[in-house]
Amino acid sequence: EVTRAEVVEKNKLENEITALNRKYASFKLKIERAQMEVDNGLGTEQTKQTIEEDKVNLTEIEEQLETLEAKLSYKQQKLLEFSQEIAHSKIQDIKAMSNTIKTIDDSQNLIQALFDEVMKKASECKALTKEIQNKEYSIEEFKDSLEQAKKEREALVKQSELELNRIKKEFEDKEKYALEQLEEKNNSHVIIPVDYSEPSERKLEELEQRENEHLQHIQELQTNLASVTEKYNNLRGKWSETKTPEDPKPRNRSSTINSLQAAREKAKNKKTQPEQNSKGPRRSTQAHPLKFPKNLPSEEKPDVWERLQPKSSSRTRNYGNTEEASLFDVKQKWTCLQSIEAHSGAVCSMVSNENILYTGSNKSFKLWSLDNMSMISEVPAHSSFIRTMTFWPEHGLIITACSNLINIWDAISLQNIGSLRGHNEEVRALYMQNGLLFSAGKSSGNGSSIFVWDLKKSQTPIAEKEKNQDVFSINAYEDVLYYASRNHRVGRMQISDFEMLKPYEPPHFDTVTSLAIYKNSIVSGSRDKNLRRWELNGDTPFPTVLSAHNDWVNSLATDCMGSAIYSAGKEGRIRVWRGKNTMKCVGDLAGHQSSVNCITTLNYSQPVIVSGGTDRLVKVWKLSEETGNSSSDFEQ
Repeated sequence: EVTRAEVVEKNKLENEITALNRKYASFKLKIERAQMEVDNGLGTEQTKQTIEEDKVNLTEIEEQLETLEAKLSYKQQKLLEFSQEIAHSKIQDIKAMSNTIKTIDDSQNLIQALFDEVMKKASECKALTKEIQNKEYSIEEFKDSLEQAKKEREALVKQSELELNRIKKEFEDKEKYALEQLEEKNNSHVIIPVDYSEPSERKLEELEQRENEHLQHIQELQTNLASVTEKYNNLRGKWSETKTPEDPKPRNRSSTINSLQAAREKAKNKKTQPEQNSKGPRRSTQAHPLKFPKNLPSEEKPDVWERLQPKSSSRTRNYGNTEEASLFDVKQKWTCLQSIEAHSGAVCSMVSNENILYTGSNKSFKLWSLDNMSMISEVPAHSSFIRTMTFWPEHGLIITACSNLINIWDAISLQNIGSLRGHNEEVRALYMQNGLLFSAGKSSGNGSSIFVWDLKKSQTPIAEKEKNQDVFSINAYEDVLYYASRNHRVGRMQISDFEMLKPYEPPHFDTVTSLAIYKNSIVSGSRDKNLRRWELNGDTPFPTVLSAHNDWVNSLATDCMGSAIYSAGKEGRIRVWRGKNTMKCVGDLAGHQSSVNCITTLNYSQPVIVSGGTDRLVKVWKLSEETGNSSSDFEQ
């Protein structure tokens, strides 16, 4: 009976602790909302006083929680002592009973009963000890949540300070621009309005003082301009000293011309013989040369294609709209500005924000300054390779993925503020759109491959799509999510209601690995080495680029101006494609020694590319000024 009473009292203490926890959470939420109003300039003195009162209440609640936890620990210790006393008394009773046993059978039964009783009490003690450990673990979790809440509040304060500094800097820049315009308009002279009536001595002194202040401010602006110009010239001088890796020589095209002429002569000699081949045209596994010959004999071209085309075969796969000739017309010249060994393993992912580049590799990701490509910091993040990462600029968060785990990091403190679990296989793509996080990857069993997360509300997915289908890349435009899957297709999903739409036709011939938005169209790269393109607001396909690379197409990217699309191949090359309807290769970049795994572009006035590969290198490429960036030649 005493033990039951102690158990009831222990449960009562646990209920009180739970109620205090809820009260503490409500007070904390109230303080955070009031603090945000104060930071945004909407709060009043009464709001600040309320915050201070709530902080006092939080302190009192924490003291009450510590008192109740001490009482709970005392009750649990007391229950353990009672259990030990009961077990001891049972053993004493059994020993007393043993004195009355006369026969050997009775003594054996008594020993068995004693052993069973001891084992029963031992199991009860073990269960009670486990319960105590669980309670201690819950207390530690609550303490951790308190620490996490404090860190979140500090991060929110820092973010508000940064926003305030940004607004101040923007105001100062606008003021500086206005003064420069005024200086230019008045030919570097400040015109002070003067009253031509008889001025007093005091007024003349004020006017002289104002003129001196304006002249002093103009001198400061000129000094700042000179320092910035000197810094820019030094940086440009360092870039110009960087050596450009030599491009490999294009392959000899004489063998190609001879083989085409021989094929046409053979077709002419066998023109009367019927063709029995019904397997369709054979696709070349080699990439096109950089320039196709323009003066080949063409009088027998129809005979050659008549021989190569299948007469009737339902198994022949549709290539879609293809235009293979003259796809390579390289006019652009690119310069490698920087080449650094960024990681000890392969560079698997990267993302940029303003003047900071984030690169992911084995177990960690690094931050680089884009001003001089110097490393800012390295963050141990995962247990293996970071396959994908993205940035949430509105909240200053970095999101990384390794295996089936997604981690969220504060971009300022570089601290892990949360994790997302839901995938049962490796996550291969992350994308932010309309305040939602979309994650995609491989799936097994009956698991889903696309998850939708609302990070502002909870850490559990709000939708799961595409079961038993591996997805390798995702992209979005307006209210439609596009995803590249292993079944050779580019799928679509409505973001507003998560309704699956019809995938694009025709499909690729192998796994689709990457997607990019280019000129109101979606472009896909695949392991079949081809590039396909469809309209965003329809199903009409553009001409397919066959053999865009010698090996798999690993990654696609577009620049901020939408002037070109960039593809990275497993053979170690980066190619630049442009064109309104038929895309042509206008740039071919060679510098990596192995597969180029990821590529991104920077928001500069001239196109700048950053690439990362299996050779552990990160390279920065810039379009040479003499080649220009005009797209008038490719808008036909």
